[in-house]
Amino acid sequence: MAHDMLRRIEDLYRELPGVACEGCGECCVSPACTLAEFVYLMKGAGEQLPAGIFRERVLSTPEEHPSYENNLKCFFLTGNSCCVHSARTGACRLFGLPALRELGIRDMVYCARGIKATGDNVDAAWIREWLERLVQVDAALYAYGEEPYFVTGFNVHCWLDIYFDESIDAGVFSDLRRLLRDHLDLGFLEGTYVPQTGLKEKVDKISVLSAMQGMADPETITRLLVSIRDDYPRTGTYYVQEALALLAALGNGP
Repeated sequence: MAHDMLRRIEDLYRELPGVACEGCGECCVSPACTLAEFVYLMKGAGEQLPAGIFRERVLSTPEEHPSYENNLKCFFLTGNSCCVHSARTGACRLFGLPALRELGIRDMVYCARGIKATGDNVDAAWIREWLERLVQVDAALYAYGEEPYFVTGFNVHCWLDIYFDESIDAGVFSDLRRLLRDHLDLGFLEGTYVPQTGLKEKVDKISVLSAMQGMADPETITRLLVSIRDDYPRTGTYYVQEALALLAALGNGP
């Protein structure tokens, strides 16, 4: 199963056109990725980096990215370069493609340098179809789209928290941890990795929100939603779109 999953991810990555990246490193946030992509990235990093360097990077204190609000800097960034470039995620490979602007994704940040694709000039419809096939790799493993959790992807730091923090057990999270451990051995970090994203607290609040639906007053729900949206920048955009939609439904949208 693991070999087939990684082969499918690699095949999908091969389909992507290249970009004429200038190597400035400015876009190198902790990337959002699917479970299968996270496994691919971490396996690749473990093969490419000396054990001590790999351990040092993963255990480093998260740094907020100065240019991208609610994003952390990627711990695989060395100077302006990715030290695990061949194992990088789909988000890293897609960034800079002109067609991304056509997707109309809320709060999407684009490459400020206007880089160009070096292969076929794909359009937004092609990217949407490619993303759907990427998600389907994980769909064979777990029900990623069941409410109240939309767990298609997390940033790399959150995946690490899920892997190690057994107290994150609401909804599908126990299943995600089991799948991660079935496909990826990070046992050498057991007992030394300390969760630092706040994902546990955020997940608990989402669970409370789900239980309160139809029973709590709008003001209470609004406070909870605003906290879920604003108080956990290290988790990236996990559940932010859902929180925004619920706030808009309450008449308290941005």
